[in-house]
Amino acid sequence: MIAFRVVIVDDDPDDRGLLRDAFEAAGIEPVFAFSSVEPFLQYLFSVKESGELPVLVVTDVNMPGMTGFELLKRLKLTPRFCTIPVVVWSTSNDVEEMNRALRFGAASCVVKPVRMSEYNPLIPRMLHCV
Repeated sequence: MIAFRVVIVDDDPDDRGLLRDAFEAAGIEPVFAFSSVEPFLQYLFSVKESGELPVLVVTDVNMPGMTGFELLKRLKLTPRFCTIPVVVWSTSNDVEEMNRALRFGAASCVVKPVRMSEYNPLIPRMLHCV
C-alpha cells in the first residue's frame, strides 16, 4: 500500500464509498471520508503536524451547509492549507461551474462517473494533482 492521506468530502454515501474503494483498490491508504464540510474542517484544524495533513482533498460541489466551492475558497485562503491540492467533482459537467472551481484554486475538476467501472480510471487523474 502507498501511504497517502486522501480526504473525500461528499454528502452522497454511495459516491463516497465507491471513490474510497477505488483509491484503496489502487493501493492508496489511508483514505478518510466526511459527509459534510464542517466535520472535515474540524478534523483539519485539529491536525497538529504539517506532515499529517491530507495530500489530496476531493470534494463534491453541492452539499448541504457549506458547499465545495466554499470549502475550496477557505482552504486556499488559509496559509497552512493553501498548498493542499483539491479536486472538485460533481455530477454536473457545466463548463462554467468547472471554470469557477479552477478560478478558486482547484487542481482539477472531474465529473462523477455514472458506472462503477469508471471510478478506478479516475484515481491516476486525481493523483496527478499531488
